[in-house]
Amino acid sequence: MENIKFSDLATEVDGVRFALVYGNSLGLTGTVVVKDNTQGYYPLVDDDGAVLSLTREEVDAWNENAGLSKMNVVTMTLNSMNMRKPQEV
Repeated sequence: MENIKFSDLATEVDGVRFALVYGNSLGLTGTVVVKDNTQGYYPLVDDDGAVLSLTREEVDAWNENAGLSKMNVVTMTLNSMNMRKPQEV
């Protein structure tokens, strides 16, 4: 599994969206990146390779600035972990 540097992170590349996920909510250490329609996740690291642990507020703000709703992020996360999509209520 490759790492993604925070300084290199874009909101979208070639039509593929990226979302930040608060790793603790998934039992993971640090902040992770998920890609639209891609299985797996990528640890978010700084320029020295150290895993970053952004706060939930920082993660939410980044995703919001990227134009992602909470449901977008949940769906992307579930897809990346090969889990079922949530049902609309």
